[in-house]
Amino acid sequence: REGTRVLRIGLAGRSRDRVEQLLESVCRELEIVNPCSSLGSSKVDIRTSDSGGASSGKGLTVAIEIADSTDEISMLRMTQSTHVLIACAGPFGRYGEAVVKACVKTGTHYCDITGEVPWVNSMIRKYNAEAIQKGVTLCPFSGYDCLPAELGMYLVGKGLRDQGKDMTTLELAFTSFKSGAPHGTLNTALDALQPSELKKNFAAMRADNTENGGRFIPKEWIATAKGALSPVNFLKPRWSSNLKCFTGLNFMCPINVHVLCRSAAELKLHTGTNKNNKPFT
Repeated sequence: REGTRVLRIGLAGRSRDRVEQLLESVCRELEIVNPCSSLGSSKVDIRTSDSGGASSGKGLTVAIEIADSTDEISMLRMTQSTHVLIACAGPFGRYGEAVVKACVKTGTHYCDITGEVPWVNSMIRKYNAEAIQKGVTLCPFSGYDCLPAELGMYLVGKGLRDQGKDMTTLELAFTSFKSGAPHGTLNTALDALQPSELKKNFAAMRADNTENGGRFIPKEWIATAKGALSPVNFLKPRWSSNLKCFTGLNFMCPINVHVLCRSAAELKLHTGTNKNNKPFT
């Protein structure tokens, strides 16, 4: 009927078994038939109306698309099949560029869960200009590692700006929760510790390529990043007046400091009523 939209589901990962398990969970949650199960049909339909809710019908295939990051044709076939692609298979330094390249080529919007700053910096230099020209959104750092910190900074900065005030200092604290390091994250850490990778990454971060977006962290924010990552601020336990307790080392800090400094510059959070246009710390 008029006002009805078809919802397409796309799942990606390195392990077909785990993707199938996730697909089964999604289908169970949405109360639809899983076409990959022994009792499932080959066609499933999920339709959402503008007023909300879901209804069953026919016309949408929920299936698994197999794509190999070393096979450009299969990557293009995958990105052509959707409007937005969510990349979750890391390390992105090994497997990610082929996905970004295919998305830009086919005009598909892209987001991922990476925390690999040097890799993202490389993707900006290589593909940002073409993505802007084609109207393609490339949105890295979209996972739980970075998003809470970035959203927190944005909401605080916007709230202060709406009141005509400046953000001079930003302090973020995260409570602990039970979790484990995914296999891809462990491989990312091992890759980053390779001497050749360290040398290449440091060189890439220092590069000033103004044609494709400049430095990852703008020059005026370098002092803020260095201060946040100094041994005194980074390693030393600190008292939180909000949480009423001491806070310790956050292993995501080296990544989030880079992400927040770049986002703050892009969002112009350091302007507001600040006559000196000075970045916060």
